[in-house]
Amino acid sequence: MNGLKSVAGDIRSRTQHGFPVRLSECTAVEAALVHLPDPLVGKLVDTEELITFLQRMSSEALSRAKSRDLNLLLSQVWQYPDYHGLGLKALVEARRREKRSHFRSTIAGYLQHFPVDHPVCTSLANAAKEAATYLGEPWAGRGETWRLWHLEDGPSTVGKALVEFGGPRPHTLLEKLGFGSRIFSTRFGDVAFDEACRAVALMRDEAAVDGQRRLLEMFAQAKEGAVCTPILAFALLRPWLNQNPGDDHRKHVTNFLVESVGDPRIAVTRWANLERVIADKEGPEAAYSLVSVLRRWLTDAAMRTFFRAIASTTERRDQWDERERFWLGYLEAGHISDAWFALGPRAKEDIRKIIAASGERVDFATLNTGGGSDASHSSLLMKLGDLVIAEWSHNGACRFWGSEHPQAPKFFGKTYETRRLKAMADGGSFFHISHMSNWQARFAGQIYRATNLRHPVFGRGY
Repeated sequence: MNGLKSVAGDIRSRTQHGFPVRLSECTAVEAALVHLPDPLVGKLVDTEELITFLQRMSSEALSRAKSRDLNLLLSQVWQYPDYHGLGLKALVEARRREKRSHFRSTIAGYLQHFPVDHPVCTSLANAAKEAATYLGEPWAGRGETWRLWHLEDGPSTVGKALVEFGGPRPHTLLEKLGFGSRIFSTRFGDVAFDEACRAVALMRDEAAVDGQRRLLEMFAQAKEGAVCTPILAFALLRPWLNQNPGDDHRKHVTNFLVESVGDPRIAVTRWANLERVIADKEGPEAAYSLVSVLRRWLTDAAMRTFFRAIASTTERRDQWDERERFWLGYLEAGHISDAWFALGPRAKEDIRKIIAASGERVDFATLNTGGGSDASHSSLLMKLGDLVIAEWSHNGACRFWGSEHPQAPKFFGKTYETRRLKAMADGGSFFHISHMSNWQARFAGQIYRATNLRHPVFGRGY
């Protein structure tokens, strides 16, 4: 019921600002919850009823149409291209009658449906501008300040204002615009939101963080179940191609994208489709390496969370600190492209709370420790150049496979067998090295010979 009241409240807000309700939102429940104060709205009708109404109006002389019918026509006809000719005739009749209710309905039809993909939109925009001049304030001032009657400049001006660094909060600006509380209440608002996303995509540093918070604030007002659009994902990731935001903001954006779209390491097809849409609309360069930003964040979170979790449960903190410093050296140098860890049954229970407390979006696999293996052990899989590496939480050799090795473990599985990750004699491009004295230099040397990648401290090793 609270959700319906929220929607109903938004309908009331829009009608108070002179906007008829979108027909797709006119359910019987909402009608029962809300008393619509604007006499222009009239009876709530569904799409079939509206088509019947438009057919009837097409066969009658508009000069004899009731004011109520002409208002409904002016506000709703623009969503049906087959009846745009009728809409143009209605604009002429509204201008002839010079009634305030007709001018308000003209503005409502323009903003609510904004048929910018159709030639009729230019005539509708001109009529809305004339209507605003006739009505005076607040519409005359709104139109001039935010260029509402300009098909390209209008949405762009509003969009940039909504995400302006240090500017008024979106809900405050939307109220000033007369849009109610939700930008998605009108098609003009939909287009303005896309323009806001494009503006944020070009921002950097604190301005980008503030702009993204504003976008997410507006998106949170969308209907329940709405999924992240390609243009919003573009705006949330593009500013961070060559830098990172603060941890709190990174976590917030990561959680939103993974929950709304999916983990790009697993939902590969979904993200590929999203990138394709961005490339088509914004250009190939805009989509280039976009998903790599989120993958980088998820890889970083997986590794740091794994080391933090093991460090809090191990009895050999000194030993684990050495491993953490060594592997994070490769991570911070940008050499580790994927990371995924598997937890033993007992380790999973101990570490789950630590992961939750971190606030990171970290998924993991289960380590099947049958055959006498210790249930508290865990393993971290890393992709470093052409190597797949399995590091362990306790004593034991580190395993290295060439990525093309038939026995190399695959990333992002749900379950792994301990015996496979602790293989000792697979041959080919497989090798293992124990954590004996000066192990870091030996690890670095083997990695350099296999990948040509240097460790930032141990270099090429030996």
